[in-house]
Amino acid sequence: MLDGGDSPQVHEDPEFWFTPPGTGAVPPPRWKQAVLTYLVICPMTLVVPHLLVPLFERFPQLAGPVRGTLIGNLFVILPVVFYIMPWVTRRCAHWLRG
Repeated sequence: MLDGGDSPQVHEDPEFWFTPPGTGAVPPPRWKQAVLTYLVICPMTLVVPHLLVPLFERFPQLAGPVRGTLIGNLFVILPVVFYIMPWVTRRCAHWLRG
């Protein structure tokens, strides 16, 4: 497994959600990126804590102010980064580039 060597990917462009690497495409305006990100993050931060209430009721040791927040953030950030934001970005590509 180590014979092939490492092939790290370094993203110098912080807007990798909005501009595929190596395409040479111009990133969309920042205000459009901010609007789209807000529209994805805001509902998640409103819904996810309510969905976690049964978990915290069953396991009260997880519901502390620090642990509960870390767990809630985990359930917001992972789906947003790996599934929701890429999907939304593809669906809104015309508006972002228009």
